[in-house]
Amino acid sequence: MRKKILIAEDEKLNFQYLEVVLRKDYDVLWAHNGKEAVEMALGDEDISLVLMDHKMPIMNGIDALKLIKKSKPEMRVVIQTAFAFDAERDLALNEGADGYITKPIRVATLMETITINLKN
Repeated sequence: MRKKILIAEDEKLNFQYLEVVLRKDYDVLWAHNGKEAVEMALGDEDISLVLMDHKMPIMNGIDALKLIKKSKPEMRVVIQTAFAFDAERDLALNEGADGYITKPIRVATLMETITINLKN
């Protein structure tokens, strides 16, 4: 059975890029905002990993991360962001993120991060 990855991303082009990279190896779902990401992550037992954009409408990625980890601490959540600051990375990791990727996302970095997280 193929693993399922939820991409939480409000920018359509960013989602499409990730989908093209991932769809060969994974089933891909799209959440358009943080609230939708939480609902999908908590409602679908088959999701193996969430790629969570940091800055989204309705609910930001860090708040969504906290809600997901509160109910499903074992779910792997990787924050993706255009904010390449140490403080942002530290915040995400301290709140329970299992990884942190900066945009523009390099395919090799993305695939390495996913592989590491799906092995655990």
